[in-house]
Amino acid sequence: MSNSYLDALREHRAGNIELAEKLYHDYLEENPRSDEVLHLLGILLAQRNDFFNALHYIDSALEVNPTSASLHNSKGNVLINLGRYSDAVSHYQKSLQIEPDSASVHNNLGNAYYHLEAVDEARRHYCEAIRLRPQYIEAHYNLSLALIKQNLSAEAIKNLEVVLQLQPEHGQAHSNLAYLLQLQGDFDQAMHHYQKSLETSEDSILSHHNLGVILTNKGKHDEAVSHFKRVLDLQPQHTEALHNLGSILLLQKKLQEALPCFLLLSRQSDNFDACYNLGVIYSELGILEEAIVYFNRALKLLPNDFATHANLGAIYLQRREFDLAERHYLKASHLHPDNEMIGYILAAIQQKHASSKAPAAYVKDLFNQYAPYFDKHLDVLGYKVPQLLFEAVKSVIGDLPVPLTVLDLGCGTGMSGAKFSTIANRLIGVDISEKMLEIARKKGVYTDLKLESIEEALTKLSHVDIIIAADTLVYFGDLGDIFAKCIKVLNRGGIFAFTIELTEVYPYVLQRSARFAHSNRYIKELALQNDFVVLQSDKVVLRKQDSFSIEGGLFVFKRIHQ
Repeated sequence: MSNSYLDALREHRAGNIELAEKLYHDYLEENPRSDEVLHLLGILLAQRNDFFNALHYIDSALEVNPTSASLHNSKGNVLINLGRYSDAVSHYQKSLQIEPDSASVHNNLGNAYYHLEAVDEARRHYCEAIRLRPQYIEAHYNLSLALIKQNLSAEAIKNLEVVLQLQPEHGQAHSNLAYLLQLQGDFDQAMHHYQKSLETSEDSILSHHNLGVILTNKGKHDEAVSHFKRVLDLQPQHTEALHNLGSILLLQKKLQEALPCFLLLSRQSDNFDACYNLGVIYSELGILEEAIVYFNRALKLLPNDFATHANLGAIYLQRREFDLAERHYLKASHLHPDNEMIGYILAAIQQKHASSKAPAAYVKDLFNQYAPYFDKHLDVLGYKVPQLLFEAVKSVIGDLPVPLTVLDLGCGTGMSGAKFSTIANRLIGVDISEKMLEIARKKGVYTDLKLESIEEALTKLSHVDIIIAADTLVYFGDLGDIFAKCIKVLNRGGIFAFTIELTEVYPYVLQRSARFAHSNRYIKELALQNDFVVLQSDKVVLRKQDSFSIEGGLFVFKRIHQ
């Protein structure tokens, strides 16, 4: 054999492809019918993904040696890469007619049938390849793919385990095994195999994404975020990763970080979830015009979505655009006729007869959503009620024994508690919103915080010196039960200080804002009925709203009798 041929083969094996190609051509100029060199040149071109020219040289070799099993096998490999699967099957079969016991050709023929969706035939040839060569890693792996395609997960898992016994660092086998275990609910083992997959293929999009999904379900959101971000580094338009990352960031109230995820999703296609979540984000950021745009886009995709109509109703109610608010709440009510919260708000907007208090679920949901922005928003509104209440109470506490026990009804984030903590030995906060209490707890001003309704709390407490209720009673119409409970909780000489919104309508009215307003006469009647002495009754500005002030009443009662 000539030196030029040996030199070409040596350079080819060393990976010096360009030099090897030149040497092969040099050899063929002198030996144009060398089927072996024509074959090698075809293989070299296939390695460079130049499959059309590779086919030309392999065909030339077959003209010289039509009974070569390896040439028919190589032609099948090139045809598969050209998407000509049926033609590939024909040449693999010709190869097996010449050499029936070739494990590699059976494996390749299995691949051709797999592409043709003839999965039973593919499995038969993979199994034959494994029979001929029991430790044939590629055939075991390919068989697992066929089994997965036929939903034979248990058998696929066994084959993948064989692959990993033979080649523990097989990244794709780890990834596929993890996926099957994930489907079976074995999340810990699935995580283990996804992590092993990433050790060998750190840029595996599937492993990063599915690991992020498992971590999300386990509540490990920060770890999940890192994997979803890695997916997006590798594939910035990955739809599921954008949605999952945005959803976690939205859950974490990282609105500015979640925003670009859903914006990109909404630009990719008409995506209801993206439009809805953008509406939620802009709503919570106070950018109501944009929120309206995206909620309306969401309704074009799902016209009967209850949550979207409810959110639009809430925005228009906040903007005091009552006709539009009514339109969306009516639609929401039609979709869920038994929804107590929607019924309550509609009664307020339409000024119809309503219950004597706001539904607990409505108040809880309202303030859970409001909690992250509560203090900042009230500061913008010029909210001074905690300071006004504190000054009013300090001016009348007189000879109350110190230290004092103070009960803050509807304590919220602790704005009033921060004032009263300066005179309280024991400061008890009560609220129905867990999100509000989380923020109050961080302020560290309360000795006790209770997640329950104020009616429930009042039945359990006693020996309290001061009860305060800053803008809490606006969610109750009938205050008789609360006043009666307060008198029982207070020590003799105890103080009950609170604010309300005022109306001339006796005894109270549910306003279109969905808050109750009470008449001065009604409040003073309740004081008399419950043996309270009215120490103070003043009109005050509760807050600013739009271009006008919301006026209310600030009352200070005292319990005299034992």
